[in-house]
Amino acid sequence: MVVVTRHAEKEADGTADPPLSAAGLERAARLAGIFGSGGRGLGIDAIFVTQWRRTAATARPLALQLGVPVITVPADNLAALERRIKDDYRGQRVLVIAHNDTVPALVSLLGQGAEVPPLAANEYGTTYVVAIPRWSRPTVLRLSLP
Repeated sequence: MVVVTRHAEKEADGTADPPLSAAGLERAARLAGIFGSGGRGLGIDAIFVTQWRRTAATARPLALQLGVPVITVPADNLAALERRIKDDYRGQRVLVIAHNDTVPALVSLLGQGAEVPPLAANEYGTTYVVAIPRWSRPTVLRLSLP
């Protein structure tokens, strides 16, 4: 199972790699509460983030809570990310924290062409769960997290 979500809210500081805003830090803590409540045996097994610090900052509270690895991948190579998830993490629970322009594309890729609408620039709570069974087509569930 792969959970794909966008990084939390970022500061509008005019830089290419802004930190999370206060609202973003709160969202990251909520994500840790949502995905970390099952503990190590019933929670996320690995977290993928991009090279941008806002994705790592979104992942940090959950990774610390669960003690799971945070794996950094290039934001512009979704095919390599898909292969790595399917080859190295099949059957595990993976969280991917991406960007508003890559979340729909990655979900579509993992979901074998699932139609996923674009995320708005101010849309942070939309999260997708992609179930990737071994012998049948993947299924996609869309959630709106607080």
